[in-house]
Amino acid sequence: MNASSTAKQVVERGGGSLRQVEEGFTVAFPMDGYDRHCQFRVWHKAPTYMCFVVKGDRHILDRLKVGYSLNMKYYETDLSRPSEFLETRIRKIKKNIRGPLMGQYLVDLEIQRVHN
Repeated sequence: MNASSTAKQVVERGGGSLRQVEEGFTVAFPMDGYDRHCQFRVWHKAPTYMCFVVKGDRHILDRLKVGYSLNMKYYETDLSRPSEFLETRIRKIKKNIRGPLMGQYLVDLEIQRVHN
C-alpha cells in the first residue's frame, strides 16, 4: 500500500480536499541551505492529518512556516515499495512544553494533492 492509496478523500474545503491518513511514513523534502533532503518520521495525530517532530533545530524551524506547501517524498517502512511525491501543507507548528517531547516542536501536516 502506498501513501496515495492510504490517503482517502474525506472532506471538501475551500476548493481543495482533505485526505485521510491510515499509515505512517517517512518523508523527505529539500530545504534551502542544506546539501541533503531533510528527512523525518511522520506520526498520525488524527484521521485527516499527521505530524513530525523537530528537535529544536532553529535552522529547520526558521524555514518551515504555517501554510507553506511542500512537495514531500513519502516512503513506507517497507523500502521494497515505491516512494511517491505528495503536495503537503504545514497546518501548525507547536512547541511541546511538557512530557517526553518537551522542548521539541510538532509540525502538523495535511496532504493536499497526490502527484502521479
